[in-house]
Amino acid sequence: MAEVCDTCGAAASDGAAFCQSCGSPLPPPGTPPPGVYQPPSGAGALPVVYPPATTWGAPAPYVPAQAGYGPRPIEHILAYGYRLDIGAILSEGWRLFTADIGGFIGFTLVGGVIAVLLTLTIVGMLLYMPLFAGLWIVPLMMLKGRPHGFNDFFGGFKQLGELLLLGLVMGLLILLGTIAFILPGIYLGIAWTWAVGLVLDRRMGFWDAMSASLKVVNKNFWETLLLVLVIAVINGIGSVVVVGSLVTIPLSFCMLVAGYKAVFGLDPRT
Repeated sequence: MAEVCDTCGAAASDGAAFCQSCGSPLPPPGTPPPGVYQPPSGAGALPVVYPPATTWGAPAPYVPAQAGYGPRPIEHILAYGYRLDIGAILSEGWRLFTADIGGFIGFTLVGGVIAVLLTLTIVGMLLYMPLFAGLWIVPLMMLKGRPHGFNDFFGGFKQLGELLLLGLVMGLLILLGTIAFILPGIYLGIAWTWAVGLVLDRRMGFWDAMSASLKVVNKNFWETLLLVLVIAVINGIGSVVVVGSLVTIPLSFCMLVAGYKAVFGLDPRT
């Protein structure tokens, strides 16, 4: 197919280095036209990942409000900052929840029963984080356009070690901060809002995830605080009635995951 000169618009013969009409240099063969995005290639490029086909009986893949996604480097977030559109985040969280409302409510009920049994031992209480990580995992899968089943709600046990350490260290430090002067504990609880998402989505170690979350939250602490407070109010309303918590707990997680995506993007490799 003949190339076209960008300068004069005349057709050029295949393989020509210069336009025969105006003498302007021609781009190498295969160069995309101006304005066409060319995905990066090479060793440092992210692989193109296509969502797997829907399996029989699985919920239909969730269609995100915005097409496409990609991870934002932590350094980029810290350098350029970010804003949180609270209304858009809450709306996307609601859409995630209602896309598989039966699965979310069903797991919250089953997970609540398991959590009550785990309280019988101190060791069992350490499993809270891996258990309820499923309320992060499934919304992340949905945002990436991947089908999921009920078993994916228990996917946190595939990263048992990091999630155990994350829950243990975060819990102890937040407890110590609360005992000391209350406010440090509240601050740490807000600062580590995204730590679970970074462990699950970017496969960070627990300490790196805590550190990255703290730095990123500090770039926009007040909007993050506002988001967490709004979600807490929603949970508070649901806790008035036990049945209401079966809705507001998973809904809150869906909203947090939507907030995570707004800040960090999504890693298609996980």
